[in-house]
Amino acid sequence: MLVTIASFTTPLEAHMVRSLLESEGIESLVFNEQIAGVHLPLAAATGGVQVQVLESDADRAREILERNMAGEEGESQWREDEMEEGET
Repeated sequence: MLVTIASFTTPLEAHMVRSLLESEGIESLVFNEQIAGVHLPLAAATGGVQVQVLESDADRAREILERNMAGEEGESQWREDEMEEGET
């Protein structure tokens, strides 16, 4: 069974998280991506662009996200050192 571990406003944010999780060996899917591309308010009304993982991987995936994301006023931001590692 798949569970949603994070929701985002844009597909780009969701795919960044998906890539991070997959680099840690956790398979994930981006859900509602097409709706966001066509009608952003509708995507928000349906829960945003969601990153989903297997239920058995959910706790580990959340730990990875907590380790790699810092929040201010409810808004998530990538840590600068993580972004620099991905740049070539």
